Amino acid sequence: MTRPDAFYQDLFAFTADPAAPCVDSRYTVGDIQGLALSLRERLRPFARRMQTICLWTEDRGLIMAAALAALAGGPVIALPPAFSIPVLKDLQEVSPFAAVLSDREEAAFPGLERISPPDFRTAAAMPEPVRRPD
Repeated sequence: MTRPDAFYQDLFAFTADPAAPCVDSRYTVGDIQGLALSLRERLRPFARRMQTICLWTEDRGLIMAAALAALAGGPVIALPPAFSIPVLKDLQEVSPFAAVLSDREEAAFPGLERISPPDFRTAAAMPEPVRRPD
C-alpha cells in the first residue's frame, strides 16, 4: 500500500533547491510545493466527487501549484481562455465546474463556491520527501 504523500517523491524528485525561483514568478520552488500540498488537501472533496474546478487566475505560481495538485490526485482543473463573465458562462456550459479557485476579487458567481488560495505551507509542515535533504 502506498503512503498518502508518496506521490511527492515522484512529482518533486527533480527539485534540487526549494529556495530556487520557480516559473518566472515571485515564488520559490518550495512555495509552489507548499501551495500544491495545501491545494490538494483543500480540493480533495471535489476530487472524491469527481467534480471539476475552474481556475481563474493569471498568477503563474498558483497555476503551477494547481496543476501539481491536480496531477497528485486533486480534481480536474478547467482553465478559461479569457477572464470575463461571458467566457466563464460558456465554459460552464461546455465543461461544468463546481467551484471557482481564484485570487481575483471579482470572481464571485451566483450558485458557485469561490475558493481563495490556501495559505502556503512552511517547509517544516510538508511531508518528508518534499523537504530538502540536510
